Amino acid sequence: MLLTIKNLNVHFHNDSAVVKAVENLNMQISCGEIIGLIGESGSGKSTIALSILNLLPSAGKIVSGEVLFSGKNLSIMPETELRKIRGKDIAMIFQDPAAYLNPVIRVGKQIAEPLIIHTGWPLKKALIKAQTLLSDLGVSDASSRIRNYPFELSGGQKQRVMIAM
Repeated sequence: MLLTIKNLNVHFHNDSAVVKAVENLNMQISCGEIIGLIGESGSGKSTIALSILNLLPSAGKIVSGEVLFSGKNLSIMPETELRKIRGKDIAMIFQDPAAYLNPVIRVGKQIAEPLIIHTGWPLKKALIKAQTLLSDLGVSDASSRIRNYPFELSGGQKQRVMIAM
């Protein structure tokens, strides 16, 4: 099993209350399987995704349960080990890519960054791969697009940049 979630409970704490955002979630995803997670706004979809990646904001906490990725429990894994997995083996593509792209860094460098971190490639090689990834994702004139800043791209192109990352 690629991803197994067992009895996941996620709570958010503030000064006066506890919000139970996710209660007793159980889910399994096999390698190659595609699933869709649907629900109303505020129903916990993003909280589930952030819990999988162990990226909950400080007010959020996995109070019980396990998130197993390839048999490794991400919910208790040290941050140093999680960094080796995030962006290489598992990632999240956010609905609003503009909010997660750095506006002052060219998109080619943003795509290249995880490649450099996870493979040790030099910047030049990573930028060539970034161009190839954008081209493979249907971005026209990828060779010039990697030199653009996020604000110079359409919403669909920004989404493809996030996928390439």
